[in-house]
Parts: sequence; C-alpha cells; structure tokens
Amino acid sequence: MFKKTALLLLSAAIFLPSVAIADGNDACPGAVIFPLPFNDTGTTIGGNSTISTHATNVCTGYTAVAGPDKIYRIVVATAGSLTITVTPSGGYDASVYLLNDALFACPGGTANAAPAASCVDGADGALANGAETVTAAALPAGNYSFYVDSFYATGTLSAGAFTLAASGTAVLGSGTSADTSITKTDGVASVPAGGTTTYTIVASNAGPGVITDGTVADTFPAACTSVAWTCAGAAGGVCAANGSGNINDATVDLPVGGSVTYTATCNISGAASGSLVNTATVANQAGTPDPTPGNNSATDTDTITTNVPPVFAYAPTPTSAVNFTGGGAVGSTGNGSIAVSIQTAGIGTGAASTTTTTCTPPGAPFAGFGQSVTAEGAGAISGGPLTGTCTLGVAQVVATLTCSENQGGTPVSRTFELTCPAGSLAPLTSTPATGATVTLPSQLPGGATTTALINFQNPNAAPIDVTCTAPAAPFSAAPLLFTVPANGSASTTVSFNSATVGSFTGTLDCTAGNQNFSFNLAGSALSPDVPVPAIGDAMRNLLVLLTLALGGLALGFRRRA
Repeated sequence: MFKKTALLLLSAAIFLPSVAIADGNDACPGAVIFPLPFNDTGTTIGGNSTISTHATNVCTGYTAVAGPDKIYRIVVATAGSLTITVTPSGGYDASVYLLNDALFACPGGTANAAPAASCVDGADGALANGAETVTAAALPAGNYSFYVDSFYATGTLSAGAFTLAASGTAVLGSGTSADTSITKTDGVASVPAGGTTTYTIVASNAGPGVITDGTVADTFPAACTSVAWTCAGAAGGVCAANGSGNINDATVDLPVGGSVTYTATCNISGAASGSLVNTATVANQAGTPDPTPGNNSATDTDTITTNVPPVFAYAPTPTSAVNFTGGGAVGSTGNGSIAVSIQTAGIGTGAASTTTTTCTPPGAPFAGFGQSVTAEGAGAISGGPLTGTCTLGVAQVVATLTCSENQGGTPVSRTFELTCPAGSLAPLTSTPATGATVTLPSQLPGGATTTALINFQNPNAAPIDVTCTAPAAPFSAAPLLFTVPANGSASTTVSFNSATVGSFTGTLDCTAGNQNFSFNLAGSALSPDVPVPAIGDAMRNLLVLLTLALGGLALGFRRRA
C-alpha cells in the first residue's frame, strides 16, 4: 500500500502540515500522508477525475498505481444524516473516511483499527474491491473532510477509478469556502482629543460555507485610553456578549447570512493629536478558505481635533417652556430665567474653542434675554443666566425665544417657549350698580327721545372690554361693545322712545370677562290732554273759608301797624 504526496489545493493556496494517519486496512501502519490534493466539488460529491500522478511510495507486498488518493470537502448546511458510498472499478480496494473539519484531527490508530469515534470509517477490513460505505446518523452543520485511500495487491493493476454517491437528510452547502467580511465606522470624520467615539463593527458571512469558531479581532490605538464593547448576533450569528480593551473573539459562529455586531466606545486621550486609526479583522476557522480575503479587514481613520468648543446644557431644556413667576394682577411683571452650564468641556483656546449663546426676545409682552453666555475650552461660563420679564395680560401669551449658539464658528439654533401667565383682574364697578332700576324721563308719545347713562369704572392696569345685549323696544342702548380703559371709565347710553301712551319696563345685560351686569329699565309716555278735575260744593265752601281767614289775618296785621 502506498500514500501519495500532493498539494492541498485551497482557493487561498493554503498549505497544511503533514499528518500521520494509519487507516484500519493499511498494511503500512503509520504511513505519512502529506497534504493531499483538494477537490472542492460542492454539492456534487461524485466523479472520479484524476487529479495528478504522484511519486511512488512502495510498501512491501504492494505496488504503486497511477490512480491518486483523493480528498473532498463537504459543507453540511443543515444537520441530518449522511451516507457516502465509494464503488471502486477494476481490481483495487479502497478505504473511506469522513472526518471532522479540523483537517485529519481524528487521530490514527494501529493497523486494522478504526480512527477515533469523531470520525466515520468505511474500510471493509479486507483486500477486496467491493463498495465502501460511511454513514453518519446525525451530522451537525459544519465543514467536513471526505478521504478515499486506494490500494491493491501486487500484480493486480488498475487505473484506480471509483464513483461516489451521497444520500441522507443533511442539506449540503454549495462549497466549503466561506466569504466572510467586516466593516467598521464611527460615523464621523473627526474626533476631539479628550472626548469619545463609538465604533460599530459588523462581521458577516455570505457563504457558501458556515463559520464555526471564527475570529474577530481589533487592537485599538494607544490614543484610546480605555475601551468597552458589547456584541450581538443576528440571523444565527454568535459572539462574546461584552468585554473591555482589545477585541480578540475566537468564538464567532456565522451561518450563511449571519452577522455579529460589536459596539465599542473609545475614550480618547486629551493629549492625542494627528489621526485616530483603527482596524478590525475577521478570520475563518482553519480549513475554511475565504475566496475574497480583501474584505476581511476594515479601517476607520479620523482626524483628532485639538481645538474643540464646549457643549452647553440648558435648564429648562431647549424647545421646552420657560415659565414666568412673581406677577399677579393684570399689568404686573413676571420674571423668567434660563440657566446655562457646561455639559462637555472644550479643548484649547481661541475662537475655535469658544461657544457663545445670544438670544433675540420675541417682543411685547416679553422683554430682556439680551445677555450673552460664553465659555472657552475647559474654562468656566461667563455671563448669564439668560433672564427676561413679561407683562401679565388678561390671557396667557406664548411666544418663541430664538437663541443662536455659536460652537467654534458653527451656529446652532436653540429655541424656548416663553409662557407668560394670565393676570388676575379686580372687578369693574358701575353707576348705577348692577341690579338697580334706571328710570328714564317721561315723554310725550312720538316726542323727543329720553336718555340715561350707565357708567363703568375699571381699577385695573389693563383695559377691559364690555359687551352688552340690546334691550327690547321701546328701549335701546349704544354702544353695545366698548372698552373701559385702564384706571378709567366708559359709559353706554340707554334711550327710551314710545309712540304709544303707557308705562314700560326692560332689561339691559352686560358682561366684562367673567363679570355679569344687569340693569332694570323703566319709562313712560304721557297723553298731552289730561283734564282738570271739577270743583264740588265741599271744595267751594273750603275755599271761601280759606279766603275769609286770609282776609282777617291781613286786617290784624294792619291794626298793629
């Protein structure tokens, strides 16, 4: 029996070390098998093509032949059973082995002893040219080696050809190579010295082979004073959950279409300068070549900036409400304030390291907010806080305060909602008071209209509108809508005019905010022909007596005189 020497043909031209194997039918125990020809046939694990002619390695009792030993690589994409049958032609014998993907990792035994349990042995135990079969009842997904060892007895020459057949429930992949790739970015072109940056590193597998215990590695640059990272898999990808410092994860599983994503945060030294360069790599497990190794590494390069403006924080936060307090009555003053602090200190000095905020108030009833707040590098804030006032009116007023935050020459808009509350109002008074009766002078029917005034007094520092409802005829009122000025008064005129004789009543109702006023109206129209009453006998006698009495009184005064 002999073993032949050849090159293991991988897509990346990888050479494997020599491995000693003794198969169960080998008459030359311990024969050395150098890396054999690699024939990646994908899902078609049949055929008997000759790979090459190999050097002779004569073992006593056996004769070398032109037919080569062959090794196939098989990808099991979905676990299941697998049976492989080798049927030699001519007069030579064969032994067959299905090995796990650590190439020839199953240790060889002594003569006529099968390999270890992790391998499947198809040797028939005798020099016979019958078919050889290997069967794995439950083969996990992964990559495997299928090895055919041919030999024959002296004097029995043969071309060494054979055929292969495969069956079972396992689903075979389209090849043993696996196109893994990796990407890396922190999403920015520059990073500040003394700041942080977060990298997203994604390793994936486009197949056709699967990756078990691949490696993702990232050695971070010295400018990263500390690094913390986490990892999550997708579509069956498996990786270490988290860690700190450099990434060297050799437990990565990547089924076809699977990926793993690392999120790594780098704290950048305050003394760093120049560029921040970081490279991540992915590597397949041994024995699984990558047809496109050029995408197995990815580098992210950022410029390290040494002049960085500080970042401000505001209370209340931008876009939220700034409430004014301290006011009370309408016309009083409320006070509002926005505190400014340094959220992240800057680096360096000068305009490129300075942040300044200025605001433009929206106008009445608001005023103020004209202060400037500034900070340079890691220094303290000067100026501020941003403060202003508002004059309380009869209703709440909301307006937008727009501020410009200049970060080292880059303008950033900050807006706040100024909210001035409604002021409280003292009640209006009226003359006459609400509920009183307003009696208009009598008139002749169809004659001149008679009028009366109802006056309202406003003690507040803001004007107040009064709205009245017109009374029913023959009464009227004007104006029905008028404004009582601040600390002033205003009147409405009630009129009466009737074309018919009689006494009339009505009502005038008015409102001012949440106040209600009601006045009772009264008026009368008299007839122009009112008769003089006749004088009776009793009245006549009374007048005579009064006349005599007055005459006697006059005579008495005369005598005294």
